[in-house]
Amino acid sequence: MTIILCTKGSSKKPRNSSDKRPFSAVAHFPSTVYRPPFPDEATQNDSILLQLFANLKLKTEEDGPKTDNSGLKVSKKMHRFYLPPARWGAMTLENGEAHHCVDVLRLDQRSKMVVFDGRGTETTAEIVTIEKGRVRLRSLSSSKTERLRCAVTLAQAVPKGKKMDIIVQKATELGVSRIVPLLSERTVVQVEKEDAPKKREKWEQIAIEAAKQCGQNWLPDIVEPTTPKRFLADMDKYEVSLIASLQNDARAFKQIFADFYEQHGKRPVSALILIGPEGDFTPAEASLAKSAGCIPITLGPIVLRSETAAIFCLSVLAYELQ
Repeated sequence: MTIILCTKGSSKKPRNSSDKRPFSAVAHFPSTVYRPPFPDEATQNDSILLQLFANLKLKTEEDGPKTDNSGLKVSKKMHRFYLPPARWGAMTLENGEAHHCVDVLRLDQRSKMVVFDGRGTETTAEIVTIEKGRVRLRSLSSSKTERLRCAVTLAQAVPKGKKMDIIVQKATELGVSRIVPLLSERTVVQVEKEDAPKKREKWEQIAIEAAKQCGQNWLPDIVEPTTPKRFLADMDKYEVSLIASLQNDARAFKQIFADFYEQHGKRPVSALILIGPEGDFTPAEASLAKSAGCIPITLGPIVLRSETAAIFCLSVLAYELQ
């Protein structure tokens, strides 16, 4: 684009005696034209814009790979790829990751990248060879990321549409350890038994993409959809088990954690949070959860959407327990 800078106090003389407009400094970029107003129309915001434009470099460099002292190609921001623990020893990208590396990002030999295994290990690697559907890597340096101090399990009733995809994405970013999709009585979406593995695979891929984008090195364990009754009957033991509730007996997060600290002298290292579907859990399901030791919690006076409630609860747990 072409940016035309009009400076109110320019030292340049007017182009002629009849032209009283201030001098214009022109910076050429491909695309649109921006011309700030003349001084008699200028506002404080316009002055700020003028100062910002005046500080722009008139010549920009196109981002591209540079070379370090060893001759390796280095990008300003290295791309992240997922390599399952089972294939970690071979250090070879395959299938979708290899396609994304070669055909989408156009990386070539000696390009650097970051590879993680979803279990806390991350390594900086370079491409050694590129074959059809396979990219062989060489590890340069590795590091280990410890798990968050509190392992949080999200038992989420599957909402309709693509809202579950958003929940899985945000839960991964917030460091959830386990995600249990629930098919409650009021769940609109019903997953057939034969379709459950495909659903799980889809959510696992969403979690991988979220981890690649945000720098998360731990992936949540995602199980196949199940019913609240089956989950509560076989659920693991948690130091704190919670269920989001709209009932009058629901308590606040702070009160529950304060009581736990008073009794045990520490914060919990494992926690479960149950989030209901549109319309909440049925009274029978809520009663079953309470019988299993889940404490009803309130999310405030506003009734939140299911996906909003999940993100809200996970954010509070991350703040209070991690």
